[in-house]
Amino acid sequence: MLTMPDIEFAPIQMKAETLDQINQALSRLDEGAYGYCLECGEEIPERRLRALPFAIRCKDCEEALEVAEERVEDRRLDGSSSGERQP
Repeated sequence: MLTMPDIEFAPIQMKAETLDQINQALSRLDEGAYGYCLECGEEIPERRLRALPFAIRCKDCEEALEVAEERVEDRRLDGSSSGERQP
């Protein structure tokens, strides 16, 4: 159950995380790595960077990561609900 301090803290935490992502993007800009996907090395399209200036992956690599994370979470949930580990 969320308490009032938790609810009040959430926006502050989200702003701090966004600020950290922006600072990381500025560091990549200084290093000459801004705008390139950390996974495949391809250039991140300008349209994506305009929408999400601190993007670190191209759309395809971000989607692949999300699918992989969902699979891991599904396996974790499947294993914990039955008490058995899934291969």
